[in-house]
Amino acid sequence: MKRGALLAVLSVLMLAAHGQAEPIVFTPHIPDQDELIKGYCSRVIDGDTAWFEIVEDGVSVTHTYRLIGVDTPETVHPDRGAEPYGPEASAFTTASLQDKWVYLEYDLEKTDAYDRHLAYVWLEDGTLFNLVLLEMGYGKFLVIAPNIKYSAHLVYAQKAAQSNQVGIWSPLPEVVLAVDLEGMTVTELMLLQKRIADEIQLRDAK
Repeated sequence: MKRGALLAVLSVLMLAAHGQAEPIVFTPHIPDQDELIKGYCSRVIDGDTAWFEIVEDGVSVTHTYRLIGVDTPETVHPDRGAEPYGPEASAFTTASLQDKWVYLEYDLEKTDAYDRHLAYVWLEDGTLFNLVLLEMGYGKFLVIAPNIKYSAHLVYAQKAAQSNQVGIWSPLPEVVLAVDLEGMTVTELMLLQKRIADEIQLRDAK
C-alpha cells in the first residue's frame, strides 16, 4: 500500500480513538470469489490461530493461519498460562470455524516471522470472522502494516465491544455472575480465583 493510503487509514484510526471520526460502513462486503481461497478448518489452536487445509497447485496442504487485525488472550503460550477470556475466545473460534469451510483472504504480507499465514477469514454467509471476534469482545484490535485493509472496520468493531462492555471489556462483576459456582469443584474454584486476580491486575494496568 502506498504511503498516502497508509497515512489515510492511520488518520481514521487516530480520529476513531478520540471519538472524532464520522461513522463508516461497519461491515465490509466479502470480495469476489477469485480474490479468496477456500479453506477447511481442521483444528483451532486458540482464539486467533487455526489450521486450514487449502489446495495449492492441485495439492491439498495445511497451513497455520493467524487472523489479521485481532489479538485474542493467550491459551497456549509456552511461558504464560491461560489469560482472562483466552479459553472463551478459543471455544468461540472452535465453535465457529472448526470442521467448517471458510474463505481466506490475504493482505499484502502473506506470512509472519513464524511462517504462519496471515489472513482474513470470511464465513460462508459473507461475515468477516476477524471482525466478529472484536465485536464480541474476544480480542483486541492489532494493526501491523502493511496488512491494514479492513483496519477502519475492525477498530470500530472493538469500539462497539467497549461501548457494550462485552467480553474482555465487561465489568468484573458480570464475569463473576456468569459463572455457576455451585457446580464447580475446589480446583475449578481455585482457578476462578486466579482468573479474577489476573483480570483485576489486567484492568489496573490499563
